[in-house]
Amino acid sequence: MAKPPEPPLEEEVPLYIRWGPDRSPYSIELRLGLVSKIAAEVNLSEQLGSEIGGFLQGALLPAQPPTIRIDDVEMLSNGSDDDTVFLPEPGELQRLSALRGRARRRDSNVVGFFRTHLRSGPMQPSLADRSILAEEFKGTAYAVLLIQAQAPHTAAFFIASNGQLPEEPSVREFEFDENEFKALPEVPAETQPAEPPPAEKKVDKAQLSVYLKIAALVVIAIVACALMWSFARQATSPRWFNSGSQLHLAITPDGHLLRISWNHSANELNQARGATLMINDGANHSELELGLDDLRLGSVEYQNSSVHVTAQLLLETPAGKSSADTAEWTRQ
Repeated sequence: MAKPPEPPLEEEVPLYIRWGPDRSPYSIELRLGLVSKIAAEVNLSEQLGSEIGGFLQGALLPAQPPTIRIDDVEMLSNGSDDDTVFLPEPGELQRLSALRGRARRRDSNVVGFFRTHLRSGPMQPSLADRSILAEEFKGTAYAVLLIQAQAPHTAAFFIASNGQLPEEPSVREFEFDENEFKALPEVPAETQPAEPPPAEKKVDKAQLSVYLKIAALVVIAIVACALMWSFARQATSPRWFNSGSQLHLAITPDGHLLRISWNHSANELNQARGATLMINDGANHSELELGLDDLRLGSVEYQNSSVHVTAQLLLETPAGKSSADTAEWTRQ
């Protein structure tokens, strides 16, 4: 009698080694099944006596905290004449866009860079690493994994924030030991919170017509109010607002403050590079330096301390400073 078919095995849930946000706002997840592949590359680097490297693939998860998840590594050819220094060949960088395309088809992306470390000096990204990666990642967050090619295989992660790699590791240095990793408690992958599907709103044609009429009436009312306000301002505004050739410095009360204003469209401002507003407030004297943005704004607020204030505006032009206008205010 034939055996009944065995039920299909459920897809194994991937497990990850996780580093919490230590010296970076990002957490890091390294797929446990990828450790043996990277360890084999590290051993090969040690045997060859040369550095090797590649691009890390995975995803940037908008979780809390945001997480860089690493699922695979794509090894690259070394373009450096010095075997102890790894630099990707120019052709390898040119095919990075194709690598990103293949990754996206697997719901993945290129999330960082990996290389072994054989050179002298501290284990940190070199100036060449930083220049290449800044160009390739264009200001996005990414991870750099460096592993000493010689035992003990110390490793370090550097996480770029706003495209800039830190000088110090983003998590504390650790030993890249497969057995140690497998002895850690199992941690499932960080999952991106699912967004509820947007509720569909059905609006019939009659409702839509009503909404459009209401919107049109609101727009007409707003325009009418704006015109009325504009006409009222023109009727009550000082005459100098309509003049393009006079500054007409003025001091007017504005609540508990004084507003010192001028015609920001005056022709005198066309040659100005700045100005000084000199204020005499009783026995007090002050000077305010005004830039071009201040002059185009057309006014400043001032807290007076006496009942009599005078102001003088000195414009700074290529010919030097000259008095442009004066104003006076006395409390009634």
